[in-house]
Amino acid sequence: MILLSRVVLPGKPVPWKLTRDPSLSRLMLFRERFHFVLVSRFSHYCLYLQLEDCRSGMYPPKGPTFKGNVTWYTVDLDLPPSERWTQVIKDKNTELITMVQTIKDLAKGFFDGKLVDLVDEELPLIVDTLPQPFSDEIKGIAAVSGIPLGEITLFNIFYEVFTVCTSIVAEDFNGNIYHARNLDFGLFMGWDRQNKTWTLTEKLKPLVVNVNFQRGNKTVFKSTNFAGYVGILTGIRPGEFSLTMNERFNFDGGYVGILEWILGWRDGMWMGFLTRKVLENATSYEDAKDQLSLTKLLAPAYFILGGNRTGQGCVITRTRINTLDIWEIFLWHPYMMFCLQNQFLIK
Repeated sequence: MILLSRVVLPGKPVPWKLTRDPSLSRLMLFRERFHFVLVSRFSHYCLYLQLEDCRSGMYPPKGPTFKGNVTWYTVDLDLPPSERWTQVIKDKNTELITMVQTIKDLAKGFFDGKLVDLVDEELPLIVDTLPQPFSDEIKGIAAVSGIPLGEITLFNIFYEVFTVCTSIVAEDFNGNIYHARNLDFGLFMGWDRQNKTWTLTEKLKPLVVNVNFQRGNKTVFKSTNFAGYVGILTGIRPGEFSLTMNERFNFDGGYVGILEWILGWRDGMWMGFLTRKVLENATSYEDAKDQLSLTKLLAPAYFILGGNRTGQGCVITRTRINTLDIWEIFLWHPYMMFCLQNQFLIK
């Protein structure tokens, strides 16, 4: 089950409102402070949430687990694609090797380890079918890191298989747009008892980097990324728009899109490649929204988009083929100045 939420500013409580969707059931619960949209494939649920007081002094991070600010790198888009990530990979190579080995260790439990052999032998064949410049960038990362090409390829198409995430875009009373997200990459991938977290998630943390993508020594867009991953999960085109991408569970999921790609049906776009293309080429919030809404995809997704003017914020709900809906920030409605896309697995 998936819970999508819209958080609203404090105000007077309003009545229940129940609506139905041809593909999903929606239960809208308006409360004094929060408006929740509950989406279930099977039945309706009513959630009663215990709200916590707001906390201050939580940023910047501090304490024994804080290891310093995330490092900034520059990726020069004027360089040949195979050379763009060289410095990032040289600095993060040890961490990248550790993360890839963790994936291999987890995969050894499937089919007597033959899954790893399949990745090393067959996935390199996909690389040449990927669009440029991503194909050459992936090859360059494999060459610099010394990691087999198939394993780097798997890391770069992992979104099409599985992630779980949360994003929010909001506007305050002064017209300032806020866009935030968490990234549950590695969820359910082994359990780290010492740190009480998912094993793969723990190995991904040291790979987090901030990237400034430049052309002609000028910034085109910025991203928070994982070293070794050439797509974009979180990015901003300064002065124009911000963009995050979240997983959307569906029976017609990314595995179907990957299978179609392998079989030669390649009219869909890989998620991380599309978001990077939009950040690099879209010239406005509306342009970005159109591209994210109209492009055929390999996997269903949620795109969360924020703009540079009042009222510019939305959640785009996508199947692989169509756009199911676009939820906008409604400034004329006192309860809908926030849009929050969230996912909960409820037992």
